[in-house]
Amino acid sequence: MGLPDLIARDLMPVIQTINTILLIGLPIGFFVLLAWAVVLSFRFVAPLERLEEDIKAIDEGDYSVRLAVNKDHDLAPIADVINDLVDKLERSNA
Repeated sequence: MGLPDLIARDLMPVIQTINTILLIGLPIGFFVLLAWAVVLSFRFVAPLERLEEDIKAIDEGDYSVRLAVNKDHDLAPIADVINDLVDKLERSNA
Protein backbone atom coordinates (compact mmCIF):
# COMPACT_ATOMS: atom_id res chain seq x y z
CA MET A 1 0.00 0.00 0.00
CA GLY A 2 1.61 3.25 -1.16
CA LEU A 3 1.35 6.71 0.32
CA PRO A 4 -1.54 7.90 -1.93
CA ASP A 5 -3.62 4.89 -0.88
CA LEU A 6 -3.02 5.65 2.79
CA ILE A 7 -3.96 9.30 2.31
CA ALA A 8 -7.11 8.36 0.36
CA ARG A 9 -8.13 5.84 3.03
CA ASP A 10 -7.66 8.39 5.83
CA LEU A 11 -9.41 11.21 3.96
CA MET A 12 -12.43 9.23 2.76
CA PRO A 13 -14.41 9.59 6.04
CA VAL A 14 -13.64 13.32 6.09
CA ILE A 15 -14.80 13.73 2.49
CA GLN A 16 -17.99 11.77 3.21
CA THR A 17 -18.70 13.97 6.26
CA ILE A 18 -18.18 17.13 4.21
CA ASN A 19 -20.48 15.80 1.48
CA THR A 20 -23.18 14.98 4.05
CA ILE A 21 -22.93 18.45 5.59
CA LEU A 22 -23.18 20.07 2.15
CA LEU A 23 -26.07 17.83 1.11
CA ILE A 24 -28.05 18.88 4.18
CA GLY A 25 -26.75 22.42 4.66
CA LEU A 26 -27.06 23.81 1.14
CA PRO A 27 -30.82 23.26 0.75
CA ILE A 28 -31.45 24.63 4.26
CA GLY A 29 -29.29 27.66 3.52
CA PHE A 30 -31.09 28.20 0.22
CA PHE A 31 -34.51 28.24 1.88
CA VAL A 32 -33.31 30.52 4.68
CA LEU A 33 -31.96 32.99 2.11
CA LEU A 34 -35.17 32.72 0.07
CA ALA A 35 -37.30 33.49 3.14
CA TRP A 36 -35.03 36.43 4.01
CA ALA A 37 -35.37 37.79 0.46
CA VAL A 38 -39.17 37.57 0.61
CA VAL A 39 -39.30 39.38 3.97
CA LEU A 40 -37.00 42.12 2.71
CA SER A 41 -38.96 42.58 -0.49
CA PHE A 42 -42.20 43.08 1.46
CA ARG A 43 -40.43 45.49 3.77
CA PHE A 44 -39.38 47.63 0.81
CA VAL A 45 -42.51 47.28 -1.32
CA ALA A 46 -45.22 47.80 1.32
CA PRO A 47 -44.44 51.49 2.00
CA LEU A 48 -44.29 52.18 -1.72
CA GLU A 49 -47.69 50.55 -2.24
CA ARG A 50 -49.21 52.65 0.58
CA LEU A 51 -47.62 55.76 -0.91
CA GLU A 52 -49.08 54.94 -4.31
CA GLU A 53 -52.58 54.40 -2.87
CA ASP A 54 -52.48 57.69 -0.96
CA ILE A 55 -51.23 59.64 -3.98
CA LYS A 56 -54.01 58.14 -6.12
CA ALA A 57 -56.56 59.25 -3.52
CA ILE A 58 -55.09 62.77 -3.59
CA ASP A 59 -55.16 62.74 -7.39
CA GLU A 60 -58.86 61.86 -7.24
CA GLY A 61 -59.50 64.96 -5.13
CA ASP A 62 -59.38 63.65 -1.57
CA TYR A 63 -57.20 66.36 -0.02
CA SER A 64 -57.78 65.05 3.50
CA VAL A 65 -55.30 62.23 2.84
CA ARG A 66 -51.85 62.61 4.34
CA LEU A 67 -48.94 60.34 3.63
CA ALA A 68 -47.97 58.48 6.79
CA VAL A 69 -44.32 57.41 6.74
CA ASN A 70 -41.99 56.85 9.69
CA LYS A 71 -39.67 59.81 10.12
CA ASP A 72 -36.60 57.58 9.91
CA HIS A 73 -37.72 56.04 6.61
CA ASP A 74 -36.04 57.03 3.34
CA LEU A 75 -39.39 58.16 1.94
CA ALA A 76 -40.04 60.63 4.77
CA PRO A 77 -38.71 63.73 2.95
CA ILE A 78 -40.84 62.94 -0.10
CA ALA A 79 -43.91 62.33 2.04
CA ASP A 80 -43.35 65.64 3.86
CA VAL A 81 -43.16 67.57 0.58
CA ILE A 82 -46.29 65.87 -0.77
CA ASN A 83 -48.14 66.54 2.50
CA ASP A 84 -47.18 70.22 2.27
CA LEU A 85 -48.45 70.35 -1.31
CA VAL A 86 -51.73 68.71 -0.28
CA ASP A 87 -52.08 71.24 2.56
CA LYS A 88 -51.71 74.06 0.04
CA LEU A 89 -54.20 72.42 -2.33
CA GLU A 90 -56.69 71.92 0.50
CA ARG A 91 -56.40 75.57 1.57
CA SER A 92 -56.73 76.88 -2.00
CA ASN A 93 -59.83 74.73 -2.65
CA ALA A 94 -61.52 75.58 0.66
